[in-house]
Amino acid sequence: MTIRVIIYIRVSTKMQEDRYSLAAQREELRQYAESQGWEIVNELKDVDSGGKLDKVGLNALMDAVEEGLTDIVLVIDQDRLSRLDTLEWEFLKGVLRDNNVKIAEPGSITDLKNEDDEFISDIKNLIAKREKRSIVRRMMWGKKQKLREGLGWGSAPFEYRHNSVTGKYEVLPEWSWIIPMTDDLYLNKQLGCRPIARKLTEVSKTPSGKAWTEDLVRKRLSSKFYHGVIEKTFATGETITVEDVHEALHLSIDPRGKKATSRKVSS
Repeated sequence: MTIRVIIYIRVSTKMQEDRYSLAAQREELRQYAESQGWEIVNELKDVDSGGKLDKVGLNALMDAVEEGLTDIVLVIDQDRLSRLDTLEWEFLKGVLRDNNVKIAEPGSITDLKNEDDEFISDIKNLIAKREKRSIVRRMMWGKKQKLREGLGWGSAPFEYRHNSVTGKYEVLPEWSWIIPMTDDLYLNKQLGCRPIARKLTEVSKTPSGKAWTEDLVRKRLSSKFYHGVIEKTFATGETITVEDVHEALHLSIDPRGKKATSRKVSS
């Protein structure tokens, strides 16, 4: 009797997909399936977190399992399937077990109807989750260290762009007028957020083609980012503030020509 197999491959990021992982997994699993004399009936993939059950490829895999289209799910390592929390892992195991589908890795097969096999599978899942937490901690440490060194990451207000080479934020010349004009209208001409929004819209709409709003103006008056400051608060409650890390755009001058140390934003 021919054994039918579905190959399932997964990586967490586009970077992994483009550089190496998916192609390497696919090639090794194809060769292994052929060496075992198994029939490959489908190949499914995800470029997504292993901690989520709701993924396009994994959903398609469970549908195929429930429709009786495969005997084995072949993965490069069980953690491609199982970096899930306990309830979701139990659900996935139940779908496989109820449909008599085994999990195979090159060199081993796990039959979830066998208590010993299932126990080993659960241990692998615990290790995979622990490894995931360790990776997240290392990534978070790296982000904090970059921040302390004055290097940002991620998106910035549209007046800036992030230079991936230098790690710094750079002012976009075509939008650099917005903050000085906003400061001048607020500090020198004593206008509120609503009339400032109208004035800005008269010059140019936002990059999305919409009119300026009071909320957009208020954010630009109060955000530390436009003073050259990066400040981020992490899930642990720790806040890191680094000053003078990129070009400031705020005039920070009051009508008397003095530096403005604080401003009460009104509309």
